[in-house]
This record gives sequence, structure tokens and C-alpha cells, in this order.
Amino acid sequence: MSSASQDKYIRIWRVHQGVQTPTKPSSEADPSRQSLLPGKTPSNKAHVLKAGSKDFTITFEALLLGHEDWIYSAQWLSQPDQKPRLLSTSADNTLAMWEPDADSGIWISMVRLGEISREKGATTATGSTGGFWTGLWSPDGKSVVCLGRTGSWRRWKYNDSTDQWHQEIGISGHVNPVTGISWARSGAYIFSTSSDQTTRLHAPWKGAVGQNTWHEMARPQIHGYDLNCIDSLGDRQFVSGADEKLMRVFTEPKAVASLLNRLTGTEVASDAMPDSANMPVLGLSNKAIESGDIGEQQSEAPGIRKTALDLDHPPFEDSLSRYSLWPEAEKLYGHGYEISCLASSHDGNLIASACKATSTNHAVIRLFETGKWTEIRPPLMAHSLTAARVRFSPDDAMILSVGRDRQWAVFAKEAGETQMETEAKQEAEAHFSLKQANPKGHSRMILDAAWAQCLNPRGFATAGRDKKVHLWVEKNGAFELGHSLAFDSAVTAIDFSSQSHNAGKQILAVGTETGNISVCMLSFGETIEVVSNTALSPE
Repeated sequence: MSSASQDKYIRIWRVHQGVQTPTKPSSEADPSRQSLLPGKTPSNKAHVLKAGSKDFTITFEALLLGHEDWIYSAQWLSQPDQKPRLLSTSADNTLAMWEPDADSGIWISMVRLGEISREKGATTATGSTGGFWTGLWSPDGKSVVCLGRTGSWRRWKYNDSTDQWHQEIGISGHVNPVTGISWARSGAYIFSTSSDQTTRLHAPWKGAVGQNTWHEMARPQIHGYDLNCIDSLGDRQFVSGADEKLMRVFTEPKAVASLLNRLTGTEVASDAMPDSANMPVLGLSNKAIESGDIGEQQSEAPGIRKTALDLDHPPFEDSLSRYSLWPEAEKLYGHGYEISCLASSHDGNLIASACKATSTNHAVIRLFETGKWTEIRPPLMAHSLTAARVRFSPDDAMILSVGRDRQWAVFAKEAGETQMETEAKQEAEAHFSLKQANPKGHSRMILDAAWAQCLNPRGFATAGRDKKVHLWVEKNGAFELGHSLAFDSAVTAIDFSSQSHNAGKQILAVGTETGNISVCMLSFGETIEVVSNTALSPE
């Protein structure tokens, strides 16, 4: 039997049936005894236990030293006709394989896997919660996996020909609820952001078997605040909002662009890009690193280099967490409280955002233009509480917002803005004004909204905690309720397909609080007709 604890030691215990104990090994045969302080010598006292009518004796067998921080798990591998092996994982970012020596019987560490700690002097005693939390053997003992605080499984496989353990592709993902997702405009990859304070990039990889499999290819943002929302600005930029008063804009570096080109076939942009990015120890902003700066940066951040992502496979966890950051290009200020939602226009020229609010002064929609990254004033006012969702119409001529105050609002671009030349549009400020608001759009707070892809007539859907999806259609310049869909639980997410199907019919996906998903086919006209409503099952 093995036990491991916060004192950095592993203890091996021998369990024997009966009162008579087996012969104990000589104390001189255990080199670990010489490293202990006086008075700390392990006791060989026999502990006698009774279980029913049987007696059992437990004696101390060995003390295993080698880890430098708390030990989180110890797992046995017992196979017929083979000596037992023990796998341990620790907060020092290592896992070790222990087995008794064939001649002396002394337990020694035969293999040590993992990584060097990122932060000098960071231990559990100083507040660090890193390291490996659990480790598992495969049934045949040829592979081991471990899990840490980043939510990624790390996997190593034994190679008989080289007599070495090699790291293999594992499974990664968020460890807290996902709060936002956004496709790159080209559709080549998808961003996800979470309250685990990370933004991750996922893309399909065509491996050796010739089958596309999705993997985490980069971790553009590792933040100090919970992240709430994200949207892409073209194929090489995205903007995110967190539990802070500002939004941050990130640009793709060359290292990640080259990796995606090799693994997914996406084109590498010809414009100038930084080589990589680095986050200062006492900061939240990812700093761009050019090739000429790498030598200067290595003293402060060893290993920050473009070659770390010169891979022919999806990056492992150590590369994702260290070398795949995107440099921060801009910060957008203006809100007084934590960012609750944001959206970018389809042409990438505008960003609309809102923050958590309990008053009309803060429950506003702020617009930012991406040419000079300045705010377009005045902000758009309609809500009295936090806006939960903001969306641009397919032609970017209108903005739809919904909020906790149970109302929705539509803002329209002022006349003449849609006809401006492309170059002038980047310089000019696109002004919007309130077109229509409905203070009683739902009986409870509205959680999501989406525009239908049709423009004649225009239409949109709103979803609320009242377990309903309301469908609104434009008639005589105003939006009216065209149809309502009822569900068994609160509706938390909705979206229309970007393409129309079957003679202009719109496809709406609906997600509920209980995890159910439904797909509805709708026909927008003078009235809204529900052509079909299908509930999806996990199969």
C-alpha cells in the first residue's frame, strides 16, 4: 500500500495477514535514512488490525524521496509476473515512476516526466496551485496521463525501440464555463473564451490517418480576470471583454500563423506581424516580440522564441501555455464597470459593447471604430439594466440589444452612412440612433438575440428566462411580434444559420438552460410560419 502527502514524501506499507510479521529489511539498506533529520527516522512498529475474525499487520516498508512539492496522487500498476510499479504526481510539475531494485529491493525513481516550473520559487507554500493533480496508468502500462489546473491531459507513451517515454497529443479544454465563442471570418478556426481566464483557438488538423480532428492550436490570451465575451475582427484579430472596464484587441503573431499554415492549410498573411508575444510577470498585457528582440527578452522570459511552435503536430500543453500568446494591439476604454457583451460588425469596422449596470447612465451601448480605435459618441441609450447581448444586422445597418430589464432595442444607422466610400468609411464615424424599443419584450430577463439573414422583411429573435423565443418581423417600418415558441426551460442561446435554405427559409438553433438543443425552420413574410421544430439528441 502507498500513501503520499504534503510533506513531499511517499510511504510504502506492507500489509500482512496474521500477527506474525515478515522479515524486515535491514535499516542500513535504505539510503533514505541518512537524509533524515535526527528524530525523524521512520518507525518499523507493527500495526495490528482486526477485520472480522482475521488479523492483519501493517509495517513500514520504504520512504520515497524525490519530489519538491506536495504530492497529489500515487497509483499502482500491478501486472502478472512483473514487479509492481508506482506512478506519483506532484505540484512540482513532474510525475515519477518508482519500482524496487532487482538486487537490493530498494525503491528508486526509474523515470521522471514533466516540465521545469515556469515561475522561479513558486510552490504550494507560496500560493501556487500548479503542477499535476492526478496521474493514471494505461491498462498495459505503456502509457501514462496526468491532469493539471489548465484542464489539459498530458500523455506519454513508451517506445520499445528507443527505450524512452515520448510525449503524445492529449486532450485539452476549458476548466470553467465557456462564456463566448466566435468563428474567424474565414471559418478556418474558432475562438472560445471562458471564466477560467483563457481564450483558446481550435482548428481541424489532418493527421497521419488522413482524418480531420479538432485540437487546441493556440492559447492567445491568458488573463488575470474572468473572460466574458469575444468576437473576431477579420481573420487575424479578435477583441475580448472580461471582468474589467476595458476591452483588449489581439493580433496574430507569425509563429501561430505559420503553425496554422502547416497544420490546417490557412494562408499566412503577407502584412507585417510580430514573431511572438510574452506576458510580463507583473502585467496583464501581452507584449509583442520581434526577432531582433528575442535575445534581449530571453533573460527575462527564457524560451520565448518562434521555433517553439515549429511543429508537425498540434502543440502540447507546455507550448500552448507559454509560446502561443497573441500580442495585444489596443485597449478600448469607456465603460464604468465589467464588460458584459460585445459584437463586431461584419465588415470589421465597428465594435459595439456594453457593461454590467444598474442604472441608465451605465447601461449604454458604446461604439468604437477600428480605424483609429476611438469611441463614437454619444453612446446609445435605451436600457436601464445590464445589456446581455448586442448584435449587428447582416448588412450592419442596424444594432439589436437585449438586457436584464426585459426589453429589446433596435438602433439604426443614420441616413447616408451606408453609401459612403470604403476609404472614407474608415475615417468617418458611423452614427446610430434609437429606432425602436420594446420595454416588455419578455416577461422575464432577455438572455440572447439574433438577426435573421433575410432583409425583406427584416426579422430577429429574442430568447428569455420566461422559457420563450419571440420572433419579430418588420412591418411598415416597425418590428412586431410575429410568432412565439415555448420551451420547457429558460432559453439561454439562439442563433440563425448564416445561409438561407429551401426558398429563403431561415434555420434557427435554440439552446436551453437544461442543455437541450432544438432546430427550427422558419418562413419570414407578412407572418412568420414555423415549418419544422426538431429537438436534437446527443446521439
